[in-house]
Amino acid sequence: MKKALFLTSNICILIILILGINTINAFNPFNLASLPSTAIKAEDSQEIISPNEKINANYWIKENEKAKLMLKCANPNQEEITRKWFVEAKFASDAPFFIFDAEEYGIGSYRVIGQCYLNGLTNKTQMYNVEVIGENDFSVIALPDTQYYSEYYPNIFTSQTQWIKNYKDILNIKFVSHEGDIVEVGSSTSNWENANTSMSILDNILPYAITTGNHDYDNLPNRTTTQWDFYLGKEKFQDNLWWGGSYEGDNINTYQFFAHGGIEFLMLHLEFCPRNQVLNWANNLVEENPNKIVIITTHVYLDAFGSRTHVGTEYGCSDYGFYENLEETNPQNGNEGREQWNKLIKQHKNIYLVLCGHISEGTGTAYLKTPGINNNEVHQMLANYQEVEENGGNGYLRILRFSPQTNKVFINTYSPYQNHFKIQNNQKFNIEFYPNEYLPIQKSKKITSTIYKFLKIMFSF
Repeated sequence: MKKALFLTSNICILIILILGINTINAFNPFNLASLPSTAIKAEDSQEIISPNEKINANYWIKENEKAKLMLKCANPNQEEITRKWFVEAKFASDAPFFIFDAEEYGIGSYRVIGQCYLNGLTNKTQMYNVEVIGENDFSVIALPDTQYYSEYYPNIFTSQTQWIKNYKDILNIKFVSHEGDIVEVGSSTSNWENANTSMSILDNILPYAITTGNHDYDNLPNRTTTQWDFYLGKEKFQDNLWWGGSYEGDNINTYQFFAHGGIEFLMLHLEFCPRNQVLNWANNLVEENPNKIVIITTHVYLDAFGSRTHVGTEYGCSDYGFYENLEETNPQNGNEGREQWNKLIKQHKNIYLVLCGHISEGTGTAYLKTPGINNNEVHQMLANYQEVEENGGNGYLRILRFSPQTNKVFINTYSPYQNHFKIQNNQKFNIEFYPNEYLPIQKSKKITSTIYKFLKIMFSF
């Protein structure tokens, strides 16, 4: 048994007891040197979390290791205290102890709230984010626009990639996809040096790819990428086994592969407002890989209201002088989200997910689910917090945890810089994941054999 004493106010103390093997991992444990000497240290891990966190503790629990999280309200003055425990806003218990049993609740993403009452008044409310991870779960990380980090807050950018590296094994991270606008000024050497320093933390650690945003070009109308090519050119990636290739032999329109548990993925990264010829190339690439589930990352696609951008959309392609009807030789020939959907995305059964950034209004996120022409549901997500949070986004990223056992993908919005989860319904949700539905139907050997035997009897051959 492992114990950790959680100090709160003078009125109540919340005690966390962790039962089981080393299965619960807290983000950013509080430095022991800054804690009172009464804090109890576990033998081989420290589970004390700062009581001033917006979410007081974040726990990852492996479902198959049967760990339990025990919570208790206590009062140092021995005054009468009542308790209420809630899981996902549903009343769970009013017992002195509340045990979150990973095996009982099952694979998922849970918000646990503990309320301590003294004399009928709420004196302390603690919130926990508890992730119960399945044995076969794996994750993809989406990095929204980092442009302000590269110019003003490189430490925030580094906090994201360092956290990804640190939690690679815990979350079974398989791929990292950057949604574009890596830098603020595409011609700035200092911007690119900062960005390269942060992204390079993932080198030889994880497969990752980047897509161009409008800020990443030296000259946007001409689509020139001198600094991009120098710092993040194809030479940095092409020798990796997961590298697939690119449209023009550079690192602008690229594709990558990864697999887990027999499920194969094609990651497709498309330029800012992709040109017609790029969409034609992408169509051929998807057709050549019918047995792979496709995830597309591109910079401009959804607006803040969850609609695909079109001519006239504020901050859409047309605002920058890019239109689909221009000659292919014109670098400003480019497609809005609506055209990307019609010309590419809706055409293929195995396209499952589209990730994008760019527009940052409202809550910084949007979601759209629509069927393609093959009746496959395509999930489309916008995430960009640069204008809706301080410090250019406060380090929020997206964790997409794929759970084949539950046929779900759990979406979380988390900031390693703040150690904070966003818990609103549009920031923390799940989507359906039925891998076989996105793949071509395979001929059944059993059926084929039965037909053969029938024909053999009928025609005596």
